[in-house]
Amino acid sequence: MSNSFAEFLTRLHCQDDAAARELFARFSHQLIALAQRHISAGLRHKVDAEDVVQSAYKSFFCRYGSGNLDVVNWNSLWGLLTLITMRKCAERAAYHGAERRDFTREVSLPPGDGAASWLDPLGREPTPEEASHDFLWRAHRAAPAAGEVVVFNRSYHEGVLVERVHKLVPESVWSTRYALIDAFEQGLAARGTLVLKFFLHISKQEQLKRFKDRLDDPTKQWKISESDYADRQHWDEYMTAYEEALSRCSTVQAPWYVIPADHK
Repeated sequence: MSNSFAEFLTRLHCQDDAAARELFARFSHQLIALAQRHISAGLRHKVDAEDVVQSAYKSFFCRYGSGNLDVVNWNSLWGLLTLITMRKCAERAAYHGAERRDFTREVSLPPGDGAASWLDPLGREPTPEEASHDFLWRAHRAAPAAGEVVVFNRSYHEGVLVERVHKLVPESVWSTRYALIDAFEQGLAARGTLVLKFFLHISKQEQLKRFKDRLDDPTKQWKISESDYADRQHWDEYMTAYEEALSRCSTVQAPWYVIPADHK
């Protein structure tokens, strides 16, 4: 962390008004443009992008003041503000009854600020074009170029999890995918990409508690659906599928890290 950036963070932590204005001036125009892209045309008469960004800044200052954020440079600060802004877009859409959609989309850093970093939502339903290709095709398209960081929100491992449990493809298909996943990740590693995989494991009881918390909070209800409860009926099948995926697709080049996550 540079001395100048560390000094800026100190000023923010001390609630320095000039530092707050500097932060707003540095990113507000880009964040407003981002919010405008993520607010559907049908909601633009109800949801104002500038208001969304103001709300995102308030959330940032609240969380930063409590010491609940970890930022090390302008790039990570921008990425964090971007994610908060997209979350606010999703909350506003849910409040107005809009159809649930995945708001975790590309997060590009400002030009000239270093390597690009984004989240790619492979957990969503594939598009018709994606579905017409092999299950790794969209992962290949989203893989990082040199000097980039990509975070997959869920991943191509769904091909041996959801599709296996719900019998969307026959065993003769999903059983061959472990080797294909390993080969894909080894190819990434061979060209210098560091592959890290994290499995946040929660208990069945904790999952039910979090479902209830989402239902009880109007700002989080967009995160829950009937299908989430329906999937609980397949808990044991999912555990079997997870165990096999974690054991067969954890390699030296692309290890899995299992993290107990009942307590955030």
